[in-house]
Amino acid sequence: MSNQSEDGLHLSVDQLAAHLERRLQGAERKAVVAHLVECRECRREYIETGAVVGPARPRWIGVRTVFGLAAAAAAVFVLMPRTFRPGATTAAPDVAMQRTSLPDVPAPIRLAAPVEGERLTGSDVRLSWHPDGDDVLYRVTVQTDAGAVVWKTETHDTSYTVPPDAPLTRGIRYYWIVDALHADGRPARSPATSFIR
Repeated sequence: MSNQSEDGLHLSVDQLAAHLERRLQGAERKAVVAHLVECRECRREYIETGAVVGPARPRWIGVRTVFGLAAAAAAVFVLMPRTFRPGATTAAPDVAMQRTSLPDVPAPIRLAAPVEGERLTGSDVRLSWHPDGDDVLYRVTVQTDAGAVVWKTETHDTSYTVPPDAPLTRGIRYYWIVDALHADGRPARSPATSFIR
């Protein structure tokens, strides 16, 4: 199975198909899921591929199908408007959070703490949210109001304490968001929520 696409930056059609067919196990499955959490283009291709071939897809893929899917993915990539402009530092918080979150998905993940606008007084920044099912990889991102990522991590837990060495300045408003990718490839996300360090 090819490990990456021809450009070396994205998942191959083989990897996407193997994940859709649930043929990936262990470290290989975790690597694909982690890449899908980080890469908007591969997530979109994965979602569209899943919609085209469906979960009950046969194990054999014809050459025409592979090229057709690749052509469709390329067309989506070329025609898709760009939401990220390198060097942009004045994006509104919601727009900035969309740059690192999953595209066009419902917001089923409910954040528990801190709540919107909460001023944190202790030494620890503990983020927690309600579970969104079993076998879910969560990506937690903390950003400034300008959209700069100051800290992020991935976990299977539903809470995380930001390390003390993370560059969070007291008195500054930050936004946090939780993205999730379920074992079946279904994405989810929380709304962007602010807290003051």
